[in-house]
Amino acid sequence: MRIDFRSSADFDLNQVQTRNLQSGIDMSRTSIIALLIFGAVLGYFLSFGPETTQKFKASVYQLLAPFLTGGSGIKKQITSVRSGLKSLDQLEHENAVLQVENRELRATNQGLRDVEHEVNRLRHALNYRERSVFKLIAAEIIARDSSTWWRTISINRGRRDGIETDMPVVTDLGLVGKTTTVSDSISVVLLVSDENCRLAASVEGSREQGIVSGERTTTGLTPLLNLNFLS
Repeated sequence: MRIDFRSSADFDLNQVQTRNLQSGIDMSRTSIIALLIFGAVLGYFLSFGPETTQKFKASVYQLLAPFLTGGSGIKKQITSVRSGLKSLDQLEHENAVLQVENRELRATNQGLRDVEHEVNRLRHALNYRERSVFKLIAAEIIARDSSTWWRTISINRGRRDGIETDMPVVTDLGLVGKTTTVSDSISVVLLVSDENCRLAASVEGSREQGIVSGERTTTGLTPLLNLNFLS
């Protein structure tokens, strides 16, 4: 006599397989029943005439209309978002172009202001020349060394223009200095801010007179004028 002993695991495995098989059979039955019902309903409606079929189609379309309308609305929203993104790119491009044009206009405006300032300066100088009781010779500064900024300048006039040593140099704002070294076409002007430039001066509104001279300063500082020997 042979006796087989099977473990509890073998029984569990058989039970699981039996359950899976039963579930598959139930699903197959459900699918078959659903197909039969669908076929019966379809055959029922097809048995009617064309008018009934059209009504059935109209009812189906009416049921599906909200979904179709919703899908169309979503499509429109997506199209609108894409258009908005495209418009944003265009706005960024236009903004960049406007910024470049703005910088160019600022540079042009600054150039025009510089020209206006120069024109006004020349106009004042011309008016001063016409009002002056002295014979004036127009000149321009052609050189100014940073190491002697408050001491000397060079102008584009010399002996051929009638310039001589110790001649006063003035502008419409007042005295600038006097000529020291004079060549045929260039002259060096000693500025009143230099300590070696001493000029006689009088106090306006009184009889006081004295000597005006500059002062020695370190680099970066503006020298002051001193009025000494008042009498």
